[in-house]
Amino acid sequence: MIDLAAIEQQVANHLNDIQDLPALEEYRQQLFGKKGTVTAELRSLGQCSPEERVKLGQQVNTVKQQLQLLLKQRQAELLAQ
Repeated sequence: MIDLAAIEQQVANHLNDIQDLPALEEYRQQLFGKKGTVTAELRSLGQCSPEERVKLGQQVNTVKQQLQLLLKQRQAELLAQ
């Protein structure tokens, strides 16, 4: 299991460097696509014990929602330009 807070911070920093919508969509795929970072974390939950799975699943889902919000905010900023 990797550090979810580090992923969130890394994504926030990287989003500031993205300057167009195609690049933003590509980055979204890197995070949430079939082989994406967040997707891999969700899949890794199957290897955890049931007790850990509940706790870690909630954490991963919270980070996933926050990342999706950051992506939507950046998309809105790019559309406004």
